[in-house]
Amino acid sequence: MKVEFDYKELVINYINENSEVIDSVEYYETFDDLPSLLEQIVKDVKSGKEIIISNKNE
Repeated sequence: MKVEFDYKELVINYINENSEVIDSVEYYETFDDLPSLLEQIVKDVKSGKEIIISNKNE
């Protein structure tokens, strides 16, 4: 499974082995949600998920 951070759309996509988005989480450009977002990133990395940071317009 891959975790894609799309900073243009402000969404985190969870992508399965078939490159299909199976879940999405919206986030915002404020620091209010930064602690929970960082905790989730750490959990995803520890569980073996690949992290991708992207912009769909590139």
